[in-house]
Amino acid sequence: MKTSSMKIYFIYFFFFLIVVSCSSKDSTNTYNDLKEKSLNEILQELAYKNFNGNGYSHFNENGNYVLVTSKEQIKNKPNPTLKFFIYDVQAKRIIFKDTIFNGNVFWKNSKTVEVAIYPAIEMKNPSKYAIGYLFNVKSGEKTSRIQN
Repeated sequence: MKTSSMKIYFIYFFFFLIVVSCSSKDSTNTYNDLKEKSLNEILQELAYKNFNGNGYSHFNENGNYVLVTSKEQIKNKPNPTLKFFIYDVQAKRIIFKDTIFNGNVFWKNSKTVEVAIYPAIEMKNPSKYAIGYLFNVKSGEKTSRIQN
């Protein structure tokens, strides 16, 4: 009787070791899931959600805001579409987003994004005739772009 009860205890002990070893792997996955995502991972996830693909990150001079852009070519349209959003690093949220055709977007200074939309016709100096707007990331104000 002693040997049969020892066998049963041995089987239970062996089964317990298998269960414990499997559950410890799950606990490390849970720990990794709880880690905070890096800024780059957050921006790529947002780009994927907003653009259905990768985005290109452009930080302002202070690193407080990020301009994330993605150009895509649409069939039967010669002018590329430019989708973009501005992400506030401290507030951890998108503060502005837009889509333009045949244009460009860039940091004019640390708090202003310039959006230039070019004419759809071919010309020698299209930037001279560009229309668009300026967006102030601090105030959220959008003003018309002034020609120089």
